[in-house]
Amino acid sequence: MNTPRIDTPVSSPTDGLSRRIVVGASASGLALALLARSFSQTNAQDATPAAEGGEPDDIVVVASSTVPVPVADVPAEGFAVGITRLTLEPGGSSPASSVPHVAIDHVETGTLICPGGAPRFLFATDGSMQEVGDGDITVSVGESLYIPPNVPDGARNEGTDLLTVLRIELIPLEGGMATPSA
Repeated sequence: MNTPRIDTPVSSPTDGLSRRIVVGASASGLALALLARSFSQTNAQDATPAAEGGEPDDIVVVASSTVPVPVADVPAEGFAVGITRLTLEPGGSSPASSVPHVAIDHVETGTLICPGGAPRFLFATDGSMQEVGDGDITVSVGESLYIPPNVPDGARNEGTDLLTVLRIELIPLEGGMATPSA
């Protein structure tokens, strides 16, 4: 009787890249490319008439901001997206400090005064971007502030209303991409 022979697969030498790193880097690159593309098309879309249907009547976009993240600021080994809603009572403050990763502050209510260092980038409600330097920066409702890694930034509420800020951070993962558990 002839028994079929099964060859043992031979693995090829690795070059230090795992499938997880390649897929993660590709997904991150695609996400950044789409983010950059949508930012560059904002002005063209403003002139485009609304499509039939659109958003349902019970959904209202209060404020929207698109902030491109430079490739050099994206953690190479993968990252977690941290999303935090912060509130600051009138007269409250947080001193300027820095974190080793990208942070984006989007003002939902009130007016944010940000003491800190350069460079930081203010994204206005009209889609324009302005590089801002050292000292205090005023960020109004609907505007966003991009803070690169290791750049000092703080917060003050000098107004009479509650300040609400949505903070988005790209927090590097130690040891590469994490796989969510089932």
